[in-house]
Amino acid sequence: MSIVQALDAMAVWLHSEVCLKVKLKPRSIDNQTTKYEYKLVNPEVFAMYTPTTKNKPPEVEATTPSICLQLIDGTDSPNASDRAMRVRLSFSAWDPGLHGPDILTPTQGVHRKYLKPGDEGTFRETSEGWRDVWNFVDTALRVIENAEAIGGYGIDKKEGIKFGPFTWQNDIPDFNPFWFAWVELTVREQIIRNRPEIDQYL
Repeated sequence: MSIVQALDAMAVWLHSEVCLKVKLKPRSIDNQTTKYEYKLVNPEVFAMYTPTTKNKPPEVEATTPSICLQLIDGTDSPNASDRAMRVRLSFSAWDPGLHGPDILTPTQGVHRKYLKPGDEGTFRETSEGWRDVWNFVDTALRVIENAEAIGGYGIDKKEGIKFGPFTWQNDIPDFNPFWFAWVELTVREQIIRNRPEIDQYL
């Protein structure tokens, strides 16, 4: 199969098996005020590059939260008819703080009560949004570690699954209210050469 087809198949799998299990806040211009209309969406999946807000597909509400599936490198072993591909999943989330439904307050006779959008104090700026991206990563790791393949491409568990925060010059940059992390793993497939039926994918 082609590299492009592999990336597309894995992206479809990640959307159905990971992103549909997660709901996070979409990026908003009104991120620091009570004007934010509270909502949650399933993250999107993009192959190789995350589009900008201006050139995102019309059916995509927001490019954050999302997973960007990227090919890091690959190795073909023609004698063994085997291909290994190391891929990186780049996770993004947006969360500037606590909006109405995030805020739980004690009330008399009721253990906890959600504030509603429009109530006084329904936005509280915090630096705790990093929890969103790591909960997102945890969900993905749980699904991937329990799977044998991603979109038909076998997970090489001997290579292990690595993860970490996005870094710049060995430091973790502060992009609050955007939060980033990554997961890296190796997938394998059998390669078949000189097959006319695969030419349509090239």
